[in-house]
Amino acid sequence: MERISLSKNPPILRIRDNVFLSNNGDIVLGFALDLPEIFTLSKEDYDAMHDFWFRTLRFLPKYSFVHKQDIFIKQYYTGEELPTQTFLQKATSKHFKGRTYFDHYPLLFIGNRGKSFLKNPSLSNPFKALPRKERIVKEFERDRIFEREVQKCIDFLNTSRFIKAVPLLEEEINTLQEDYYNGFYSDSYVDTDLEDKTANGINCITVGNKIVGAYSLNDIQQFPDYIDIFKLDYQYSSKKFEFFKGLADDFGFRLPYNHIYNQIIYLDDHSAKKSALKEQGRKLKGAKGFDIENQQAGEDVDKYLVELSQDAQKILVQGHTNIIYYAENQGEFEACTRTIETLFKSHDFKPKYPKREALKELYLNSFPAFSGGIGAARMYDTELQICLATFLNVSTYKSDDEGVIFSDRVYNIPIKRDVRDALKKRIKAWNFSIYAPTGEGKSVLAQHIFRQFNEFGYKNVIFDIGGSFKKLALLLPKEKSQFFSFEPGKPLGLNPFYIEPGADVSIEKYNDLAAFVFKAWQPESDITPDIVTALVRIIKAYYQSGASSPSFPDFYSFVYDNKDSLLKQLEIDPRFFDLEKFLFSCSKYVDEGSYAFLFEDCEDQSSLIEEKDYVVFEFDKAQEDPTALAMLMLLGSQAVKSLIWNDKGTPGVIFFDELAKFIKYKSIRDTVVFFYQAIRKQNAAVGSALQSPAQLPVGDDTNAMIDNTQVLYVLYNEKGYQPLVDRFSLSEHQHNILKSLISINHGEKNYVEFALIIGKDIWPLRLELPKEALKVYQTDGREYEAIMETYERTQHMEEAIKIHIQNH
Repeated sequence: MERISLSKNPPILRIRDNVFLSNNGDIVLGFALDLPEIFTLSKEDYDAMHDFWFRTLRFLPKYSFVHKQDIFIKQYYTGEELPTQTFLQKATSKHFKGRTYFDHYPLLFIGNRGKSFLKNPSLSNPFKALPRKERIVKEFERDRIFEREVQKCIDFLNTSRFIKAVPLLEEEINTLQEDYYNGFYSDSYVDTDLEDKTANGINCITVGNKIVGAYSLNDIQQFPDYIDIFKLDYQYSSKKFEFFKGLADDFGFRLPYNHIYNQIIYLDDHSAKKSALKEQGRKLKGAKGFDIENQQAGEDVDKYLVELSQDAQKILVQGHTNIIYYAENQGEFEACTRTIETLFKSHDFKPKYPKREALKELYLNSFPAFSGGIGAARMYDTELQICLATFLNVSTYKSDDEGVIFSDRVYNIPIKRDVRDALKKRIKAWNFSIYAPTGEGKSVLAQHIFRQFNEFGYKNVIFDIGGSFKKLALLLPKEKSQFFSFEPGKPLGLNPFYIEPGADVSIEKYNDLAAFVFKAWQPESDITPDIVTALVRIIKAYYQSGASSPSFPDFYSFVYDNKDSLLKQLEIDPRFFDLEKFLFSCSKYVDEGSYAFLFEDCEDQSSLIEEKDYVVFEFDKAQEDPTALAMLMLLGSQAVKSLIWNDKGTPGVIFFDELAKFIKYKSIRDTVVFFYQAIRKQNAAVGSALQSPAQLPVGDDTNAMIDNTQVLYVLYNEKGYQPLVDRFSLSEHQHNILKSLISINHGEKNYVEFALIIGKDIWPLRLELPKEALKVYQTDGREYEAIMETYERTQHMEEAIKIHIQNH
């Protein structure tokens, strides 16, 4: 049996940093590539990347070779990186555990062997003992000129906003060598059998129990007449819009088998190749007597030579492309063979399955230490631009170091997104909005985000009109969660005038109370500095009067009792405080007034908020009463302002569910806009949920909200996304991403897609949840009522969810 022995004559003789010396005398530099995530590139981005590759590689020394290698290996999701402390964390980890996905390892190798390296006419054994090994190793240690030239090119490549090349470590190079010739078995060493074998009538190689095959492009005649850098992606496009992918994307992520996609470029002597073309044209024209077509062919060569002389972008090179694939059994091998052939043909390529000796050569020499030695018969003559069009320029989704867990669009496995961006890599602030029509999952997505914010230790304050956040509030530990629900005729239990006995009132507290009193008095007006000054004086006088149980009704009584002398005593011009109008307008909050119940004597719960991390104000039953809603909003915002403002060391979030129902009243809109403008300095953010930007009234205040929103979550909308495109100046590519969103709610698959936009970046993501989370987040219907009935009986939300799942 003809076998590979890595221990006796390894392909790599010596490694220094990321530079290695191969067994055939080549010097090669290895890099790991950081590429953009799939779906994130526009047509213009693909063109820009192609151009950057060209400008990088065109200046490599003569006789260099470039090997871009993309390795895809099947994995099973373990969930080890997911937290498992809480009920929903455990359910999430269990839900995704065991799913298959493919790790992508994009690598770049640049080597040099000298001008004779393209003259290798046939397969030579790369594992044979190397003569004069010591002399070659000494040369490797001494000659650094080529390395410096390659590093210049890599430095330029790294100035691109798309691509980053990171030098491989010695350990990584050794691991790649072992994995490649060991069939990527992770836990054992296996034999590689190079003897003639077949699987379903197709010749193959076996590595352990794996069957290895390959398809290759060896001749320019196998290429289509025209090479596209990007193509229409029919999977995500429709008659109404076009979605694009890179030419080579299908050779990576659309191939669900272990495989390696190799793109190799040989940079010969451009002048020498032009001279060879001239000689070819001369001979063709000289042979016109044998065939009249020779004359035309010779003239075509002359025309092409003129193009070469006039266009510096046309650089003659040789190339080779192949896909090496691994199957666990003959059925999988046959399926993979058909899939690869179909993929090539769908792009108008004519792939070739190599014969026995050629298959061995491709397999052995597609390892980067030997890729400079692929035989000339396996190469196609072309231009550098055409070779680069076959590069795979995107990678899989990449998790941020920390962030909210969603799912990716390719494999439906968890992915982290740092929506806060504390290091300011993408945005300077993290205010956000969730956009979707009714019924498309706004509240479910919001609860999923806030549940994780709570797990991060953030302080969350939610103003809820849709009645969506109650179950989640009840699921969280009682010592960390507080739920306020408005019932007509009952007080909310918040007193903005409350201070600890014996405590001093700060100037900030005075200013906040002045704003509160003014909005209670004139909810649709704007406060002026003179009015603030007047109100602060009156409120100071109230506290100095020795109020034993300060409250808004008690403050009103103080003003009423001192109405004849108050303004004169405090030297307040009546223009800045119309005492009679104040008493009349605010009479509805005291005694027999229609809204007196809001301030009725009850235990003040303001201090409880400061101990909580998750606070919900549910105002669903006040949404049709603008006065009650405005006062509730004032009470809530005054109470929670101290929670966020007084602890800048802890990130905080204020969220307005169904924002449109809040901001249709100016008194409430002013509060919301204030939070949007002032929150960034508090290490916090404001979020909102809307059906469409059209729900926002046009004006300077709402424009300020738009300008201060850096993060968007956009769910599926069958009516389209043009209002979002217009209001947020989204690009054509971002618009196409939105139009490609889908929602699946049947069978085994149950997820919704949404676009996450952070600054200029956009990702199509999925929200797929375990059944436990779905039960918690569900907001209405008989199932909601059934769960709440169980909760009322058990007083334990986790137990109620488990019982409901068990019974249904």
